[in-house]
Amino acid sequence: MKTKKAGFTLIELLVVIAIIALLMAILMPVLSKARESAKRAVCASQCRQIGLAITNYAGDYQNMLPDDKDPAHPYAVYRADKPEYRSAGKLIAMKLACLYEGKYIHEPKVFYCPSNRIPLYKFESYNDPPPWGPETAPYQKFNREDAVEHNQWVRIGYTYLPIDPRSAINPSTGVPGYIDGKIANAERIDKLDRCMPYMTDVVRHKDQISHKRQKNYAVNALFSDGHVRLCNDPKVFNNEAWPLYEGTDERTLAYKIFKLICEAK
Repeated sequence: MKTKKAGFTLIELLVVIAIIALLMAILMPVLSKARESAKRAVCASQCRQIGLAITNYAGDYQNMLPDDKDPAHPYAVYRADKPEYRSAGKLIAMKLACLYEGKYIHEPKVFYCPSNRIPLYKFESYNDPPPWGPETAPYQKFNREDAVEHNQWVRIGYTYLPIDPRSAINPSTGVPGYIDGKIANAERIDKLDRCMPYMTDVVRHKDQISHKRQKNYAVNALFSDGHVRLCNDPKVFNNEAWPLYEGTDERTLAYKIFKLICEAK
């Protein structure tokens, strides 16, 4: 007698596939949320590490903060497109790059949030070819076919804007962050506005915000006392706070967002 081999029927296979699909649909958002939570924790740790490095730097330089050349671009740390950003043929370190060249931070990847989604603010974009830093500036692989000026900058994944507490909105122009018509960035760590952050995840375009879950946005913010706070208050990320960006002064926008973070829950 022939023995009939047992097997799955078509209906049984379809039921199994449906169950697997249902489980995937349930688990994927949970896994995605867990991954983003882990990245936010890493980002916060990096912000604290940068804050500690800045404190150590200031301790060695009479409370002076890292050099803030080119304050109009709070994320730019090297530029090769103009002679004023060079010295003796070498690119000048600006902002947080001073921490790297001064050996206060040894791993430049710390300057890039792991949630960064835009190539402009990813570590890999400025480490191909290596090493990261001034030698890399003119040769970024990620956008060689793009406009030439993009290849002549090294950017980081954070907005660094040390604000002078005397800063206010100029009543004649409506532009914030200026004193007597001059940019009012704090030069000393003891002169920082203690109520406002002086570094956050990149705040430049709303669609470039690193930490995002569906329509919910968040940024990690570093304050002068070294603590880091995750801000996800919807008031900070409403459309009124983020105008159209063509022609918008990036430092003014960052100042406005920092002030909103200060006022947020």
